[in-house]
Amino acid sequence: MQKERDDKIESIKKSTTSSDDSPRVFALHKNFYQMRIDRMRNAEMARRNRQRLQDPSLFPSVPTGGL
Repeated sequence: MQKERDDKIESIKKSTTSSDDSPRVFALHKNFYQMRIDRMRNAEMARRNRQRLQDPSLFPSVPTGGL
């Protein structure tokens, strides 16, 4: 049992090392790209909202005029 598992591991290691060293081309699937864009957009919106809330001129001041 242990020997079979070790043999499989060794054969996998040998097959991966014997492959050519040419650069591999990966296709960036559209949904993964869109998820990445959405994550970056949400982070940017959160940063802008934090900056807006830090600005005291965002909130209206209480009227101080007497009646």
